[in-house]
Amino acid sequence: MEDYSKDSEHTSEKYYFIFENKDNSNQTNDTSDVIHIDYEKDMKTPVGAAVYSTPLIFGDKIYFGACDKNFYCISKYDGSLIWKFLTGGPIASSPFIYNSKIYFGSDDGFIYCVSAEDGKLLWRTKTGERIMSSPVVVTDIVYCGSNDHKLYAADAENGKIIWTFLTGDVVVGSPCVIGDFVCFGSYDNNFYFLNRHEGDLVWKFLAASHIGATPLITDEYGNEMSRPKIRLHGHKNIQKGVIHIGSLDHRHYALSLSGNLIWKFMTNYLNATCPTVHNNVLYFGSYDRHFYAVNASNGKLLWRFLTNGGIESSPIVHNNTIFFGSLDGFVYALRLDGFVKWKFLTNGGVNCSPIIDEEKLFIGSFDGFIYSLTLDGELIWKFRTGYGLGPIKFDKRVNELITGATKKFMPVWKPETLLHKTRNPTQEDIYAVGVADNSMVSYGTAFKGYKSKDIYKSRNSPYDKQ
Repeated sequence: MEDYSKDSEHTSEKYYFIFENKDNSNQTNDTSDVIHIDYEKDMKTPVGAAVYSTPLIFGDKIYFGACDKNFYCISKYDGSLIWKFLTGGPIASSPFIYNSKIYFGSDDGFIYCVSAEDGKLLWRTKTGERIMSSPVVVTDIVYCGSNDHKLYAADAENGKIIWTFLTGDVVVGSPCVIGDFVCFGSYDNNFYFLNRHEGDLVWKFLAASHIGATPLITDEYGNEMSRPKIRLHGHKNIQKGVIHIGSLDHRHYALSLSGNLIWKFMTNYLNATCPTVHNNVLYFGSYDRHFYAVNASNGKLLWRFLTNGGIESSPIVHNNTIFFGSLDGFVYALRLDGFVKWKFLTNGGVNCSPIIDEEKLFIGSFDGFIYSLTLDGELIWKFRTGYGLGPIKFDKRVNELITGATKKFMPVWKPETLLHKTRNPTQEDIYAVGVADNSMVSYGTAFKGYKSKDIYKSRNSPYDKQ
């Protein structure tokens, strides 16, 4: 098998994750404000390299990347290794399959295309920086973001670049294709909507902080129309679709396909999760440690569930059960009313998203294992990756947002007018999350006691589920 590990120009000696909650008002069952996870010192058992990449199942095989720089193919029945492919950097990008070919990105800056059967390299295309975005392929075109601030469109057969679109900052979320358009967010605070054939800008929406989440598109009735793993082109209600996207400004936005704000929902911390929808209910997690159920039509809170860690894992709904992971190390199964059915403890944070196939659940963890579970939460098998690095290190600015190290403020902002009353953000600015609709507030005190129509708070909220 080919070894491309020496081609990397983007290597780091230590990868880590730190989560710190600056707002304790909703904590009901924990006393610590800060969770520090050092995966090199704190693990009680030997582990492999962290799994950040959401697994993909095709036939009887599971495909995923890990922080040991390897891309793996294992059996979905017993977890035995079939093949692995070594890249030049840790892999946070989740794979996509198209015409029996696997597409993924790596921290070495390449978009890879390998054979699903034997892992043989078919092509690789170099971008200008590391890749954390996950590719999607539609009608022989690969779309993928890069930390070089660009979205790439490349030929799925040979990797030749068709066009690139330059944003003002890194693109870490996955793009979403709907009809003739591709949309995605950037750390320049904008959400972009492009013609997917030529890469021309149709519109962009300005949020108050970075957008690193992957969007979800539903129709006007809350039925899913498009996301990275689902393609429903030519939907009769495409003009009435709704784009759902989270931002590190604490908000979840619902936008029309013309870029107008429909509603927004405020959480207490960063939002980086791609939501899912079921029966017109939107489900998603936040770094405020809560998992939310929100009416997809109007953004009204239905219930929320408190975990002990931030949530970036995107949920799935199966047989009236919601499955997702948390950085507290648990895989959760909730009823549709928000109460726990079961939870399964891994030995590290669970950041990737679960998948279900043949009534079995598969998910990765920062402890370096891929787990196969029954839908009742019983372990079937687990596969350990090679020894390697802990979780992917965030962009410096995201670490500062999470730890509260940054002391700057964001400008006063209103999405309805796309107007900055101070000045537009620049690439060099580092913004802490500390803004309410029409008032500037300091980080660490944001939303405490602030009255706004899109902020709810209560220590003993009737919406909380345990």
